[in-house]
Amino acid sequence: MSNLGATHAHSGEYEKARQLYEEALGIRKTRGDSSAIATLYNNLGNAYKNQGNYPKALTYYLDALNLRQIQQESSGVSTVFINLSTIYLRQGDYDQALEYLQKALAIREELNEQSGLAIVFNNIGEIRRLQGSLQEALEYFQYALITRQDIGDQRGIAACYLNIGTTQSMLEDFGSAKSTLSNADFLAREVGDQELICKIQIELGKVYYLQQMYPMALQKLMEGMDISKQLGLKDKTQDAAEYLALTYQQLGRYQEAYEAHRLFKAMTDSLLNETKTQQLTEIQMRHLFEQELDSIAIEDAKRTSELEGQVARQRAIQLGTIIVLLMSVGFVLILLRLYRSNQKTNEQLLESNEEIQSNNEEIRSVNESLQHSMETVQKQWDEITSSILYAQRIQQAILPPEGILRSLLSEHFVFFRPRNVVSGDVYWVSDRRHLNGKVFIAAVDCTGHGVPGAFMSLIANDLLNNLINERQIEDPGEILDQLHLEIRQSLNQDTTFTQDGMDIALVSIDVGKKVLAFSGANLPLVYLQDGQMHKLKGNPASIGGVRGELNPTYATHQLFYAGGLTFYLYSDGFQDQFGGPKGKKFMAGKFRELLSQIHELPLTNQKHVLEATLDEWMDDQEQVDDIMVLGIRLV
Repeated sequence: MSNLGATHAHSGEYEKARQLYEEALGIRKTRGDSSAIATLYNNLGNAYKNQGNYPKALTYYLDALNLRQIQQESSGVSTVFINLSTIYLRQGDYDQALEYLQKALAIREELNEQSGLAIVFNNIGEIRRLQGSLQEALEYFQYALITRQDIGDQRGIAACYLNIGTTQSMLEDFGSAKSTLSNADFLAREVGDQELICKIQIELGKVYYLQQMYPMALQKLMEGMDISKQLGLKDKTQDAAEYLALTYQQLGRYQEAYEAHRLFKAMTDSLLNETKTQQLTEIQMRHLFEQELDSIAIEDAKRTSELEGQVARQRAIQLGTIIVLLMSVGFVLILLRLYRSNQKTNEQLLESNEEIQSNNEEIRSVNESLQHSMETVQKQWDEITSSILYAQRIQQAILPPEGILRSLLSEHFVFFRPRNVVSGDVYWVSDRRHLNGKVFIAAVDCTGHGVPGAFMSLIANDLLNNLINERQIEDPGEILDQLHLEIRQSLNQDTTFTQDGMDIALVSIDVGKKVLAFSGANLPLVYLQDGQMHKLKGNPASIGGVRGELNPTYATHQLFYAGGLTFYLYSDGFQDQFGGPKGKKFMAGKFRELLSQIHELPLTNQKHVLEATLDEWMDDQEQVDDIMVLGIRLV
C-alpha cells in the first residue's frame, strides 16, 4: 500500500497518495514497525507539502525526525532535515531553511550518499537563487546535475535542467534557457512526472513572455496551469496565473487578464495567510517543548537511580551492623555508641535535607514566576514580529515584480535596502503604453521609516494608481500638484497641522517619441548623456504637510533621448549614511561623482558597485535611513 502511494505521488496524485499512506500508517502502528512508521510520517509530510498544507506537513516531518533520532538512523534524519528546509524555503524563511540544509549536508558527506548530496546541492542553489546570488545558484545546480548524471537518475536530471534553465532565464540568457528547459521537458515526459512537466511548461512560458513571444507564452502557461489545477499545486497555479495575466494584457485580452490576476491573488492569499504562519511557529515550539520534557525526564531518571544506589548502600551498612552485633557481644557498647553517633548524624542530615527541600521549593516558585513572565514577553514579541512580517508581505506585494520591470525596462537596476523590516522608501511603475505610449516611474521617500513610513507608502501607492491609472493624468507636474492636495485632504492637515508627507521624483517616458518628462518634490533626477552628468532639481517643497506654501506648483522638465541616456532616481538614504574613517555622511556630491564614474558599466554591475561601496563605507556603523536607488538606461 505504501509503494502504491509512492506511485501516485510520483504521478502528482497527492490526495490519493495521502489516503494510501494513512491506511498503511494505521497497519504499521498495530505491528509496531517504527522504521516503516518513520518513513510513512515523512511521506505524509511530502504529500501535505505538495498540496500547500505546510502546518500539517511540518507536524508529520517532526514526528518522523523524532523517530529517526531515537533509531539513530543518520540517513533518515538527513532526509527529514532536507524536507524541513523546503517548508521554510516556501515560507520565505531562508536562514532557517539553510540551517537544516547544512545539517543534512554534513550527514550526507559523512555517509557519501550521492543521491542525497544532489538534493542538498539543488536546494542550496534554489535558496541562493531566491536571495539573488544567481551565479552561485547556477554552480550549485550544476554540482547537483553532475551527481545525478553519475548515478543515472533521469527524474533528478530533469529537475536539475529545470533549475538551471530557470536561472539562465533570470540571467537573461534566454537562448540557453529555452534549450535547457526543452531538455528538461523531454526527460520529464519520458519518466511521466506530471509535476515536473507542469513546472517546466510554466518556466518556458515565462521565457517566451520575456522575449515578447506572447502566443507561445500563452500556450506553455495554459498547459502548466491545467496540470497544476489537476494536481492541486497551489504555488504553481499562482505562478502560472501571474504571467498569464501579463500575457493576456499584452495580447489586449483584458477580461481574461483580469480573471487570471484574480486567481493569482487568491492563490497568494491561500499560501501566505497569517494563520498558517502562526501554526508553523506553534508546532515548532511544541516540538522544542517536548524535547525539553524528554530532557527533564532523563535527568529525573538519573537522579532516581542515584537515590536508589544511596538506599542500597545504607541497607548494606545496617546489615553489616546486625552481623557485627551477633558475632561479638563484647562490642555492644562500642556499637551502641556508634549507633547513637550515626543517629545524631542522620538527624543533622534530615534537617539539612528539609532545608534543601525548602530552598528548592523557593527556587522552583521563582523559576515558575520567571517562566510565566518570559512566556508573556515572548508571546507579545511574537505577536509584534508576526504583525510586522505580515506588513512586510503586504508592502512587497505592492512593489512592482522583477518580471514586470524587466519587460518595461530592458536595462535597469533597483538597489533597495530598508533600514527596518518595512520601508518608508518605495518605487512605483505603471505601463500605459497601450493607452498613451508612456511608462511612468516614481521613487518615493515617505516621512519616517519602519512601520510609520510603510503606512505612508501605502497611501502614496493608492493615490498614484488613482491619479495616473484611473484619472489618466499624464503630465508629471500636474500629477504632483494633485498628489499634494490629495495627501493634505487624506490626512486632514488643514485641521491637524501634521507634517507627514513624502518626497518624490516622478518620470514619464514616451517610448515612441523618445521624450522623458520629469517633475520632483525635494528629490532630483540625475542623468548622463554624451558622457556629461546633468541634474534636474525638483521643487524644494515636499508633498503634504503645512510648512511653506500651502499649494506649491511642481514644474515639468522635458528631455529628448534620441541618442540614448542613463538616469537615476534615488532617496536621500545613501548620501546621508554615516561611515568612513571619520564617521561622517557620504554626502550628495560624492554620491553623484560615484554615479558618474560607474555610469558606463552594465546596470547590474553598477548595483554591485553601489552595494560594495556602501558596505565598505558603513563598516560597523548602523544604517540610519531607508536606502533606494533606481538606475535606468534608455536607448
